[in-house]
Amino acid sequence: EARWISASGADLGWLAWIITVYAGVTMVSNSPFYSFKDNNTKLSVPFIFQILLVLGLVLISSDPPLVLFSLFVVYGLSGHALALWRWSRGVPALWKAVGLADVESARAPLDSRSNAPPDSSRDRPGAGVEPGGSGPGDGAESGRTTTPR
Repeated sequence: EARWISASGADLGWLAWIITVYAGVTMVSNSPFYSFKDNNTKLSVPFIFQILLVLGLVLISSDPPLVLFSLFVVYGLSGHALALWRWSRGVPALWKAVGLADVESARAPLDSRSNAPPDSSRDRPGAGVEPGGSGPGDGAESGRTTTPR
């Protein structure tokens, strides 16, 4: 059986140290690594993705150590590569663009944001409506009515 690693223990010790330092620096960096948190399992999955999943499992089972290590290396470099690509295009980092504000609200389009405070009565249907009567914000001026909740 051919070995594709012909390094001694001391050489692999230095490689392990380099990988550990890289992982530590990456954990505290602001590079945009994909978090896989936006999977919506309630939506239907296109058939092509199911085929790609099976092909991926076949690829992994062909040589698990090599394929899994390669996938982890690609993921480990992807965030820094994306940050470098954005920097070369002049796109500011998201956390710099919003001044360390809430990242999720910064990703929303700017035109969909309202300048009104979040507790504004115009944002809440039926706000300011007295039971059985009409009040400000009940929609009477536009010909529609709302029912208090």
